[in-house]
Amino acid sequence: MDPLQSVTSDAAGAGSVWWEVRGFGRGRHPRGTAYRHDNAKRPRTGSWVVELVEEGRIAFEIGGGLLGPSGGAGRRRVALGPGSVFVFAYGEKSCYGVDGRLPAEHASRWVSLRGAGLGPHLDLLRREGWRRMAGQPRHGPLAAAVAAGMDRLIAAAAPGGGATPAEAAHEVHRFVATLLAEGGPGREPDERPVDHAVRSLLTRPHAPSSLKEVAAEHGVSREHLARVFAERVGEPPHRHLARRRVRHAIELLRCTGLPLAAVARQSGFATVQTLRRQVQRETGRSPAELRAG
Repeated sequence: MDPLQSVTSDAAGAGSVWWEVRGFGRGRHPRGTAYRHDNAKRPRTGSWVVELVEEGRIAFEIGGGLLGPSGGAGRRRVALGPGSVFVFAYGEKSCYGVDGRLPAEHASRWVSLRGAGLGPHLDLLRREGWRRMAGQPRHGPLAAAVAAGMDRLIAAAAPGGGATPAEAAHEVHRFVATLLAEGGPGREPDERPVDHAVRSLLTRPHAPSSLKEVAAEHGVSREHLARVFAERVGEPPHRHLARRRVRHAIELLRCTGLPLAAVARQSGFATVQTLRRQVQRETGRSPAELRAG
């Protein structure tokens, strides 16, 4: 029996604060097999899947829902060969596979992850680095890092593995951090310090550091960082970070019983008062009212 046979855990609900492994597996499909998965037809579970292509070539498309000629408003399509990594969520408008039947054998392995606040990290990874993740060599650093990370996740999540929820959550966090480091926007040799500062803000939106502190950490002025960030992202950094932080806080308030101080800290707000003000501004309701439904 394949030691990586599919395993799914039902130990925690969709609102679990722990970042957890919900399932994992490995699939192999012979040449000539019809192979296509439309995620829009799958029920939304709150889980995100990270999949590593080991053999064969398929395509991944988001925004279209149908594999076919590339094009159409909002559609993005990329080819996936051995060493490529792609990320998707059940219920979203995306699909992967081939038109017709596989021209060659296809093999891949995957892990399904879930937890409060996990989605924005993986969505950022996909938006910022999805073409780079798809263009990796079979034995490149991304494929090696993802494979090693999957091994650790499976060891923590497998029945009888003995890992506590906190230990398993730590492995998921480590895995996502590796994905962001290896699969996100690559560091080019001629990148400027301000480029690293912008990426730091984008990949760590919930960090408690202020814009001034991030600028100082990378040796640039606050004004220069704010200007470059706005040019690249399309909005000022304070507005971008505030929106992502408050959305993360709202998710924690609705899905967990964490104290407000912990919600504020994990969302990047300096004080509970700031958290209350931002949640009220975003939703028209207080944190207590959100939790009361």
